[in-house]
Amino acid sequence: MKTQTCLWYDGNGLEAVEFHTSLLPDSQDDADRPWDALADGGKPIRCGWITDRFGLGSQFVPRDTRRILFGADGEGAKRAHDARQGMIRIDTAALQAAHDGV
Repeated sequence: MKTQTCLWYDGNGLEAVEFHTSLLPDSQDDADRPWDALADGGKPIRCGWITDRFGLGSQFVPRDTRRILFGADGEGAKRAHDARQGMIRIDTAALQAAHDGV
């Protein structure tokens, strides 16, 4: 699983205002396990984001999601993007179905 960590600062760069980690798990199961753990006491947000009980945000996006959302089929990718907007937890199978027009 790859991680990408970001730290944002306010206008003068002296005070951290938000911290989040974006995770790219290899499979849907690998995304669901930490999501479920953080959901206990946390707050699910949309598009795969979840804030844990300490206020730290994480996003879990299964690796296949990139292929579905950014592949060569522009129309399919748009359908998948539209479907993702209504998701709380990213569901790769549902994104693939939207991509394929099912």
